[in-house]
Amino acid sequence: FRRVLFRSVSVAAGDYTGCVQFKGVSKIMLWVESDMSYKEMPIFSLEWYCPDVGLVKLERREPTTARLFQGGVMRMTLLSTH
Repeated sequence: FRRVLFRSVSVAAGDYTGCVQFKGVSKIMLWVESDMSYKEMPIFSLEWYCPDVGLVKLERREPTTARLFQGGVMRMTLLSTH
């Protein structure tokens, strides 16, 4: 992870303050048919961890259009603390 930021965040489970936001980039090697070789592809991640709760939100972007591995966006949020 590259940066840590303090933020407020709102999700279905409530509004939280003093949360730590982690922002990171990872790279994976994927086969790219058009180039007939492996290339590094980035994966971007944002995570929000809040006091006394833990992980409340996560977003992950995989911006690749490789034939065998289609990218996209995954979002998860905390729905309830019960």
